[in-house]
Amino acid sequence: MKRSLRIFTSVSVLGFVFLQSCVTNTNSTNHDSISHPIDRNEVEALLFAAVQYSQRGDFNSLCSEIATMDISCRSEINFAEQAGWYPNSSSPTINETQEIQSKSPDASPVLILKISGERSDGSRYESDFAAVRPSYTSPDDVKIITPVYWSGVKYTASTNGSARP
Repeated sequence: MKRSLRIFTSVSVLGFVFLQSCVTNTNSTNHDSISHPIDRNEVEALLFAAVQYSQRGDFNSLCSEIATMDISCRSEINFAEQAGWYPNSSSPTINETQEIQSKSPDASPVLILKISGERSDGSRYESDFAAVRPSYTSPDDVKIITPVYWSGVKYTASTNGSARP
């Protein structure tokens, strides 16, 4: 389990370093300026979609439709599966909303829904469902950095957006 945790963390860190460069590098995108702030309702809609995809076992859509990076999403799913963690049939509870402003004036802020719930085996989780407007998409698109909501992943700005279970 320790080895898989190290692999998961390494893939996540690499993925988030890439994401951070995409979010902060607006000179090479179709954006002329920073997009508008992320609305909580947008993130809640993506959480609802994540719950629907996950409960159907449609992890391909979860990763391709709402995740910032497909490979990081699949790594999170693999980590959760190795731990024996699967979503249950209920939606998570939103406990708090947090916005993190980037240190770069050209970067999108991150809006985080701090959520909790119960997995299919009855174990509890607390996770961060973190959203951004990536510079590599349309200015109105919102994507999720941590889409595997039942995995217990936390978004930590102090490490440039690395996720740690």
